[in-house]
Amino acid sequence: MALYRLYCMWLLIPLIVSGDEFESPLKSAVNDADVDADDEQCSVGLQEFSLAIDGDLTLQLLQASSAFQGVEHDVTGTVVWGASVCLARFLAKKTGSILRNKISLELGCGCGLPSLVASKKGVSKRVIATDLEPATLEQLDSVAKLNGLQEDLLELFQLDWKDSYDSSDGNNDVGLRMLEDDEKLLQADVILASDVIYHNSMVDPFVQTIDKYLDSTGRAFLALRNTRQGVATLWQKAMPEKGFELVESVSCDAYLAGGSEASDAEATTVPREFQNEANRHRWHGDHTIYVFQWKTSGDRAA
Repeated sequence: MALYRLYCMWLLIPLIVSGDEFESPLKSAVNDADVDADDEQCSVGLQEFSLAIDGDLTLQLLQASSAFQGVEHDVTGTVVWGASVCLARFLAKKTGSILRNKISLELGCGCGLPSLVASKKGVSKRVIATDLEPATLEQLDSVAKLNGLQEDLLELFQLDWKDSYDSSDGNNDVGLRMLEDDEKLLQADVILASDVIYHNSMVDPFVQTIDKYLDSTGRAFLALRNTRQGVATLWQKAMPEKGFELVESVSCDAYLAGGSEASDAEATTVPREFQNEANRHRWHGDHTIYVFQWKTSGDRAA
């Protein structure tokens, strides 16, 4: 069985995971009808479903029954959100021009649709997906196997944006030292993120992380829900002040509800799993892909 690499960035130790040696708590819950709702690890039953990306690619996905099952653990990354679908379909349509021979890095990957598309299309040099929550990465590892991805096609890292953020209280000094020697591991030509900003406090650490890992000639593709707190601050103020310029903005309407930008009629239908009242809000909304690059190569922070 192919091995999939989960990297605990804060430990700087690679963890080799295979179906024979390791079973994710979330994966176990798929076949466990007696899941304890109060389990401190927030293991929840997963549903498997198919999602058409374009005329050539359909992904098999897993998602939790709810995005708000946990208190101590953030499980929002274990369900699929509309912004990630939009970015995944956008990338599928423009794979050659965006990803060919590039290293892509997804921040706050959650279910990892953009990275799965990048991996399945097979034109990237490397595909890296990162998230803060180990359970989210374990679930994505299971999804990679469901989609037949072979060893080394999708690299998974645990990454805390605050390790890239030089806060005034200095509490991040240890984290910064730990990451310093391995910073090149995550250097990328393309940074991907979808629906990762929903509070003002997240903006600065996120921008600092892009600043740290995006190559001087690279681009960041950020699919965001415009009504969330912090999103307007991010693209209107924080990114420009850091030396980035907005080079393109793309509405997600066509990629989520049909239209001239959709590459295949099947890929524009709303999956059954998102047609009920509880899940519909995650699919619909005012989403935009914001594309940023450095104003000049000299603008990148040292």
